[in-house]
Amino acid sequence: MFPKATNETFKAMLYENHLGKSKSFGKPKPSKAKYESHFELYHYAGTVGYNIEGWLFKNKDPLNESVVSILRQSKEKLVASFFPEEGNVILNSFSIFDPTH
Repeated sequence: MFPKATNETFKAMLYENHLGKSKSFGKPKPSKAKYESHFELYHYAGTVGYNIEGWLFKNKDPLNESVVSILRQSKEKLVASFFPEEGNVILNSFSIFDPTH
């Protein structure tokens, strides 16, 4: 997940990484549909338009607290380091995220 991403930065990233590089990805044509399409995917079902409003929020996949608790107790130090106890977070140049949100 990208903590500082917005709908617009997500759309820009999609276009930068896929537009003109993937035959399955395209920019939508203006339409009179109920909702605005921000990108299209071309596949067996035909052309499907997608709207990115709220996309990042809807697709957050938080980890269950029980799973995080188990991973914090891992005997593998590397695994445990990904899930520090609250208050024991080491700040560095990497983004810190809460795995449960």
